Amino acid sequence: MSASASVSSGDRSVFVPITPCRVMDTRPAPATVGPRTSPLGAQGTHTIAVRGTNGNCVIPSDAIGLSMNVTVDNPSSASYLTVFPADVTRPLASNLNWTALQAPVANAVTTNISADGKVSFFNNAGTVDVIADIVGYYVGHDHDDRYYTKAEIDARGHFVPIDLFDSQVSPDVGSIAPGRPFGLVIGGSQAIFVNFIAPFDKTANSTMTLQIFYYVGASSCTVLLSPTFYTVARAGAALPPAASNTSGMTSVGGDARQAPATAFAVGTAEFTLDGQAGGGIGAGDIIDLRVDGGSGTCGGALVAVGAQVVYD
Repeated sequence: MSASASVSSGDRSVFVPITPCRVMDTRPAPATVGPRTSPLGAQGTHTIAVRGTNGNCVIPSDAIGLSMNVTVDNPSSASYLTVFPADVTRPLASNLNWTALQAPVANAVTTNISADGKVSFFNNAGTVDVIADIVGYYVGHDHDDRYYTKAEIDARGHFVPIDLFDSQVSPDVGSIAPGRPFGLVIGGSQAIFVNFIAPFDKTANSTMTLQIFYYVGASSCTVLLSPTFYTVARAGAALPPAASNTSGMTSVGGDARQAPATAFAVGTAEFTLDGQAGGGIGAGDIIDLRVDGGSGTCGGALVAVGAQVVYD
């Protein structure tokens, strides 16, 4: 365990509560739990294994610390008890203190576990019985709980998911692919239509990237996905007159794309979206576009299963 408040990975531990179980009781039978049946003597140290099955407890092998309720009984003289991991020098500290012939005394004790899974109990003076009940254990916490800062999120980029089914226009809605991942069959008059508003948190007048995710029932062949219509509507600006205009939208790597090396694996087609005369896309601009395609040399159906727009 560690008391560090650092946010780096692996320097903290997590508490796992359990139903209390008795791992040790040195009192005579029938109270005895564990191998020891006699009290701890003066300046005596008793070490027990705590990982795995011991006494009435089962503690996992990755436990690094314990939370216990420790009780002393039948003390012959005033003394104190120290509980500590078995692989370190006994600390100058006490977990319980008592007077001679005092009634049972209990206290909550938290301790690390030694590398080989053991805990030690030290009695300073006289003789005393010790009872230890485990109420929970600690395990290593090996991931980072920090929130990303705005700068870190900005560096990772942002995206807008596109609903391909909502975006379709009759009669070009495309058929639905049976079996396999659910999606739209693209080809012939069946195209991908996308309409969205540029987010207001995007960098002013910068480009965006459209990603279309697809699959074909073949491997290591070439599919076709190409822009056939693209407009960017900005307040006060006229729309381009030609329905076939694609100025400002560019296929990354060309319209012919290598399909994944495994049949039905999902591939990604990317398109750069710019202003129609360059200059980027402004926040709040309305983008309408169409992408046509076909299975090319792959044969069978080309199926679009999703799309998103990535931006800074």
